[in-house]
Amino acid sequence: MSRGGRIGTALSFLASYGIARGLAFLGPLLLARLLTAETYGGLELALSLAALIGSAVGLGVPQATPRLKLILGQARIADVLAFAFLLSALPLLIASWMTAWAGLSWVLTLTLGLAVLYGGQYGLSFWARVEGRKFLSTWVDNGTLLLLGVGAGLLTLAAVTPTARDLIGSAWALAVPLGVLGVGVLAALRPKGLFTLWRGALKEGLPLLATGLVLAAFAAAPRLLAGRFLPLADVGALAFAGRLCLLLLVVHQLLMTWHFRNLYTWPAARCDKVFAGLLSGLAVLGTAIMLAWPTVAPLLAPDYPHLPRLVVGLVATQTILWIGLALFEAMLGRQGLGARAAPILALVGGLSWGAIEAGLLVLPASPLLIALGSCGLLGLGVGTQWLLLRQSGLVLPRAGLALVLVGLPPLVALVPL
Repeated sequence: MSRGGRIGTALSFLASYGIARGLAFLGPLLLARLLTAETYGGLELALSLAALIGSAVGLGVPQATPRLKLILGQARIADVLAFAFLLSALPLLIASWMTAWAGLSWVLTLTLGLAVLYGGQYGLSFWARVEGRKFLSTWVDNGTLLLLGVGAGLLTLAAVTPTARDLIGSAWALAVPLGVLGVGVLAALRPKGLFTLWRGALKEGLPLLATGLVLAAFAAAPRLLAGRFLPLADVGALAFAGRLCLLLLVVHQLLMTWHFRNLYTWPAARCDKVFAGLLSGLAVLGTAIMLAWPTVAPLLAPDYPHLPRLVVGLVATQTILWIGLALFEAMLGRQGLGARAAPILALVGGLSWGAIEAGLLVLPASPLLIALGSCGLLGLGVGTQWLLLRQSGLVLPRAGLALVLVGLPPLVALVPL
């Protein structure tokens, strides 16, 4: 391809990426204007739980796809992914219907419906990445939030305020076509020996699933801790700050989408340099978001509970640590450390959560304490990953030093302005 062609492809990719990520980023912010703080808090809690459950859809087969395709050279991927998705997603959808019929919490019903969407998103995302379909990947990587963004935009234009029942109905209306798509893929490919291939993928994927679930729990911990100890209105306020800080995630996902295959082939030194530069840059960007918060928050969600800059700085740090978790997760998968890392990370996370629970028996829960405890939990998780990689021979010294900078946003928040 000529230089002009490469530039054109890169610009087209950036445009596609920008539109898709823009919709995914703005959707929850638009919903924050439409929904009450309590309803928005319930939606955000459901999204966090659904992302955690959805990461288990397929029982690790999606997570095993990069290794199966890029390292082991398995040609058939789409049919295995579709089969694995259907085995998990259909029971979740039925369970969502049953909880609604039984009159259980609307947050639980919505969580199960959204988990189907997240499961489909994970499968499509891994398939697009390993097949090198970068443009498609920009749209499916955050498919659930992208659809949320489209819906929020339409509701904003129509000046319609959705209810919790409307949110549930929308999740079901999207989950059913995903199931039909899975069936359609199997019908079109008519695969032979599918069960044997699925069992082989399951064997590769279960250790990765264990690690993935633990890391997903780390990522969801701030929202889950807020839902455990705070009123839904405060959960909504913290979630709104978290959504604004997801500007940081856009930068990370751009790297992961464009260079996903390279992460499995780059020398360790190059990964170290790229990770260090990314984490350092995100610390600066997170500080800028924290400084802009007092001006932006009243414009976007004036009726939500007030959060001081220090809390927002801690939320920005959480987001950067979450990105660090994802970066090091890719390296753990590359090193084949899933089975070893999962129980260690689970122990670290469990002990950290227990310490937070014990602390909140003495001190009254507040957004500040929840944000501070969440930073500690995520920081211990990232540090454990870094040490495991070091012990395996994949040494990332620059990235380790860059992790120190993630505390920049709350530190700057303490400076009187």
